[in-house]
Amino acid sequence: MWSDSVVIFLFSALIFVTVKIYHVEWLDSLGFGFATAASGLIVGALIVTRAIPIVLIPFLALLFFGHLSRGRFVSYLAGVPLISASIVSAMLASTQIQACSPFAR
Repeated sequence: MWSDSVVIFLFSALIFVTVKIYHVEWLDSLGFGFATAASGLIVGALIVTRAIPIVLIPFLALLFFGHLSRGRFVSYLAGVPLISASIVSAMLASTQIQACSPFAR
């Protein structure tokens, strides 16, 4: 039950961040970088809870393709998958360490 609530919350946060990236005219790269990092963290958390949100990355890239400048589009396209992959890798490493622990039973 709580997992469904978390997924709904994370999808809502992702929609908020996506709309913010799409509609705000970014004057500095720091705000855009924080929004990209937040998007990557949220997508990574969604991938940890369910496997399907991995398809969000190409769809978000298609959404931003003609709207963002080339540099920001490339940074978004590079940042979100790397941040998401690092979260999923950390979760997998944590699970593997727990499974191989001599105290695990």
